[in-house]
Amino acid sequence: MGALVLVSGLCIWLFPTLDLEKLWGVNGIVTLATLVVVTIIWKSYRRVPRASKGRVGILLALSGKSEEQKEVMREFRRAVQNLVTGGQEARLQVVELRDHQVKGIDSGNELEECTKYLAASGCVFALYGHVSEQRHKGKPHHVLKLTGMVRHAPLQDWLSKEFSHEFTELLAPLRAISKEDDLFVFTATGQQVGMVAEYIIGVAAMLSGSLDFAETLFDRLHNQLAGVQHVDALMIRLRRRVQKRRSNVAFARSGLLFREFRDKRDTAILRRAKPLLDRSIALDPTNLAAYNQLAIFHFVVNRDIDVAFQCLYKCRKLEDPAWRFGLAFLYAYTGNLEKAEKAYVFAESQNTRIDVVIEVEEFVEWVLSEEPGAYQLYYCLGVLNDNFKEDYAQAIIDYERFTEQARPGEFVRHVSKARERVEACKAGGKKMHG
Repeated sequence: MGALVLVSGLCIWLFPTLDLEKLWGVNGIVTLATLVVVTIIWKSYRRVPRASKGRVGILLALSGKSEEQKEVMREFRRAVQNLVTGGQEARLQVVELRDHQVKGIDSGNELEECTKYLAASGCVFALYGHVSEQRHKGKPHHVLKLTGMVRHAPLQDWLSKEFSHEFTELLAPLRAISKEDDLFVFTATGQQVGMVAEYIIGVAAMLSGSLDFAETLFDRLHNQLAGVQHVDALMIRLRRRVQKRRSNVAFARSGLLFREFRDKRDTAILRRAKPLLDRSIALDPTNLAAYNQLAIFHFVVNRDIDVAFQCLYKCRKLEDPAWRFGLAFLYAYTGNLEKAEKAYVFAESQNTRIDVVIEVEEFVEWVLSEEPGAYQLYYCLGVLNDNFKEDYAQAIIDYERFTEQARPGEFVRHVSKARERVEACKAGGKKMHG
């Protein structure tokens, strides 16, 4: 009886227009039960498979026409599966689209269809493509045409595009596997794709703040790459990039500590950040942004002005002008307002983000609270509020504090200029230049 009620309920839900009275009876029950079962199977067949909760999914959408090509794809899937699930700490999961779903991607709208399936599956990474047979150097080859895509919800669009570009470059769009070669050559290709997949997911995890997971992936990749016997151009590029990303993770960790220091102003926090900065630079000496943080460390913890200057000079090739605020600060702190002002003018020309300006302003205010005698820093605050924030009311306060505390004969030109800027700010403000 319970089975009849269940079947009836399912029928009403799935087929609300059916007249159940006419269908009841043995034949009717059999018919309805068959319809229910078929419908459930059909819905299950059409459903997009999803990554498990707490796992980072790699969506595979791979196809081949002949039975031999399909077997190549099956071996390829197994090679990738074995790689990404081999470690005890692995959080990766391979999710495969069904054949009819793969055909939808092959219909001509690959990007649109793959984007749809990537979202529906809850995966972060997708690899789609197909196997075809071509002749190369007189031998028949299975050619894998592969394309990669990355999706990570918290990331901005430009970051997602950056990852997709980076993945495609690493993947090497065409990978040829000779039909006469043994399985080892094929497995090596599968491992390369699996490594690239893991690398890109590590980057996405890092930039979304999952530093522990990212570090696990990059360290694991570092160890795997060290054991690769056949080193080709792809493996060389991947090794170089993994080294940089390990540096990035250390730098990101130090960045979190610097953010904590900004809130608490406890120098012990910066002492914890120092080993991370050293590690970041050791892994990637070209990580110039780390030197900007090192300059802050040496000034705040040791008041070592010379070393702080040396660190900032290494930042000269950085496109981000934030380091120039540090340079301007050190110049002003040591009494050279001429050079400080030039550094501010250059930073202004680079359209510096307002959040950077606010952070700099807070730092200067903190130093003044620690060292009230460094009154020339009020001139810096005036410039920041005048030229960058256009907060003219606050700029007037800062300029006047500077002029009021200036001792006779000190900073004569800038005292005069500060008074001029006070009048300009009262009149509505007009940016100064040098």
